[in-house]
Amino acid sequence: MQYTRTVLILLHKIKRMRTKIFIVLLATVAIFSSCKLKRPSLAAEFPGKVSPTIACPGQNISIEWNAEFVNADCGNNGAACKRDPLTVELTGAGGANFKQSPAALSGTYNTVIAGNEDATISLHAYDSDQDLGTASVKINVLSPGEVLNFDAVCEGVCEGDMSAWKEMTVDFKGQSLSDLIALKQLTNTNGFDIELTIYYQNGEKAIVTLKAGQTSSPFTSRIARVTATNKAAANSCKGGAAPAPIKLQTGYGCL
Repeated sequence: MQYTRTVLILLHKIKRMRTKIFIVLLATVAIFSSCKLKRPSLAAEFPGKVSPTIACPGQNISIEWNAEFVNADCGNNGAACKRDPLTVELTGAGGANFKQSPAALSGTYNTVIAGNEDATISLHAYDSDQDLGTASVKINVLSPGEVLNFDAVCEGVCEGDMSAWKEMTVDFKGQSLSDLIALKQLTNTNGFDIELTIYYQNGEKAIVTLKAGQTSSPFTSRIARVTATNKAAANSCKGGAAPAPIKLQTGYGCL
């Protein structure tokens, strides 16, 4: 009888011990699971800045990245969380090859684009068990004599009863141009003749008349700004309406 009771007590203690061990194991798993950092993937948009994105051969390219969002906080676990080292690779044409591990989540790297071929700069980030993907930026490298076109406009306004047009603005579509690139030519894309005033950086200016659809002669000096006039619409404001905008197509190329 006493033997049986002793055995039952011993079995009960073993059962309680197993339960405690199981609880401890569950708590340990929960702690490590909650501390596991699930980094978000890189979006298609490059997490930083590459400039210029329109360049000339031999151009120095500056690459800045900021991927701090991939290392978000581990909730309320604070210092208990351990983040896997992040590796950042930059690859591209023209010698743009760079790898850093463990990587700073933000940084700057300079490289030179060689040759006339367009280049793609890609940032690839990953840690020990997560591939965060790749984000890329294309760099348009202009060859000698190549001209890249962008739309431009001189908005029409009224100055009293007289028609006027604002200084030309160019839509570069979010691209950044090298300082080795300059305005080379202008095309009148309107259905009427226009008169352009070209202001050069050296302080000189020139008057250029372009018929509808006509392209100017190549500019040989750097241009500071451009204004335009449609003499046929000089009196538009007397009717109470601003004159129509003057639209242009610009041509940019390497110096």
